[in-house]
Formats: sequence, structure tokens, C-alpha cells
Amino acid sequence: MSPEKALKSEKPARIDLLDTAFAYPLSLSIAGPGQDDEVDTLRRHAYANAINFELPDPTTILRRKDPQNSVCLVIGTREALAATMRIAVAPDRPGAERLLEGDAELSKEHFPGAVLSRGATDPRFRGNGLMGFLVSLGVAVARQCALGSALAVQVDGTPHFAAMAAAGWQSRTISDHDLALVRNSRPLQLVHIGRERFARSAEQSRHAHAALYARLKPEPVIRDAAERLSKALR
Repeated sequence: MSPEKALKSEKPARIDLLDTAFAYPLSLSIAGPGQDDEVDTLRRHAYANAINFELPDPTTILRRKDPQNSVCLVIGTREALAATMRIAVAPDRPGAERLLEGDAELSKEHFPGAVLSRGATDPRFRGNGLMGFLVSLGVAVARQCALGSALAVQVDGTPHFAAMAAAGWQSRTISDHDLALVRNSRPLQLVHIGRERFARSAEQSRHAHAALYARLKPEPVIRDAAERLSKALR
């Protein structure tokens, strides 16, 4: 049995983080080098148990392959990491396509843009809005950096995709022939939000994820991530 298949398991019992505040205190931070193994474990476990796609080459998601000018946000409990997402800056369309591993047919006004990728949630903690919350932080970082847009790839028809559309994200179907994530039963979408929609998206996200914003107080992490990415643009 391959290591990736070994990571697959029966559907775990879902943990409601917001109803178990004392058992599962949450923290938000930017992952440091000492957390690479934890992030790799979470990514591999989450992708091995994904519903809508397969990952033929698990090495593509390892932290050592992340761009040096990227930041990796992590939400942790006392015991382990619950969710993570990477933010990297693409100076132009070719840069975005390298990060997204697929087509990014967007006008030059979208660049430089924040590419949100490598999102992973421990299956036990799915359904708590953690990834939607992290995506909203990605938009907030893009806004502080005065970028042209935020970009990502999503699977069509999922609740997360619907939530992004409600928060002002636009989408178009893309080819998956060169993606590391192979489409399963639903089309893949390039989702993007321009700077003119950042403020509206932020307002909606704060309402949708009010409990997580109140508990995790993300403003210092947003500022820190924006400062790091801004330096990479200089």
C-alpha cells in the first residue's frame, strides 16, 4: 500500500470547533521553518482524503517546493494544525500560471496578484469555515499590498466555491491537462477577484466568518503577511 493510500481513512467524526472552544483553542499564525513537517503532513492527509480530485504526485505539495517569497498561513489547535493556505505574489500572468499550474487568462490589470493555493483542512475540522476564513485573509493581504487581484483554482459546485461567488469572486472554467490536481467529477474553475471588489468581499467575509474573526483576531497576521509579500515585490 502506498503512503498516500495509507493516509486515506474512513470518514472521521467532525469536530465543531466553535462549540468546543475550551477543548480546541485556536491560533492563527504564519508557519515558520520549524513547522514544515506539520504542514506537509496536513497537506498530504487532506489531499489524500479529498472528495473532488486526486493527486498523482504528492511531492508537488511539499513545503520545500513553495516559492521563497510566499507565506503559509496556519490555523492550529493545541494538538495539531487544523487548516493551512499559501499566499504567493504573481508579478504577471506567466507567474500566476506557474503557481496555479494551469491557465490564468486574465488582463494585465489583475497583476501583480495574490495567488491563493495549497489550501488544506484536516478532515476532522471540515465544515467549520476555516478555509473560507483563510481565503478572506488572502484577500485582505492582497488589499493591504495594493495588488490587482487575488486568484485561485476551485472545484465547481462545492459549498466553498458558492461561498466565494457570494463574496464577489468571479470564475471561468480552465483546462486541467497540466494541473497537478487532476479533475475528478467536476470542472475546475479559475476564480479571481479584482481590487475593485476587495472592500465588498472583506465586509461580506467578516459577516460570514464573524465567530472566527472574533476568536482569532487576524489583523496582526494580515499585516505581517502583507509586509513580507510587499518586500518580495520591491
